[in-house]
Amino acid sequence: MSTPSRKEREYLVRRDEILESAQKLFAQKGFFKTTIQDIARESEFAIATLYNFFKSKDELYTALIERKTENLFKSIQESALNHEGIKKIDNVVYAVLEFFENDKDFFKLYVSERGGFEWDIRSELGETCHKMRLQYLEFLKSVIEESIERGELKDKNPWDVSFFLSGIINSFIFQWVNSPKPYSLFDKHKTIMELFLSGVKKE
Repeated sequence: MSTPSRKEREYLVRRDEILESAQKLFAQKGFFKTTIQDIARESEFAIATLYNFFKSKDELYTALIERKTENLFKSIQESALNHEGIKKIDNVVYAVLEFFENDKDFFKLYVSERGGFEWDIRSELGETCHKMRLQYLEFLKSVIEESIERGELKDKNPWDVSFFLSGIINSFIFQWVNSPKPYSLFDKHKTIMELFLSGVKKE
């Protein structure tokens, strides 16, 4: 892989600054109440400069979600290193919960303004995010296949088990984001694993 030129590095730094400013404002004011003018003011760029990076507020928002999805997938992959079987699944679940716990304000905005928690809607989130969602499920599938082969989980369709686990995780995150009473998402880690294993763990 070639080293980015100075111009390319400067472009990426400025793009990140805009995304960070937009994230801060989206979390504070909401997506619909935040304007391009607000983002330009917060990032200290001219409006015309912003449009050199993003054609619209929607495109900027999608880029932000895509970046977060990429970071989530990276965290999940790192969490699985040097572990096997059910322990690897446990670490992956914890990594997902940790990722959302550390950025609750943004994801609360996402759920409340998008009316759900479906990361694989192409028209809403873009092709890159959709592909990352599929990669995430593929990764879950590979981890689950390993546990099935080790005799730790029942011999079920790995895709079905992946959707099962993903559904449990998403349901708990959705409930946590929308709860009027704050609590730590980490507290649900044990419950998620118990529910998952009660359905698929081999006796």
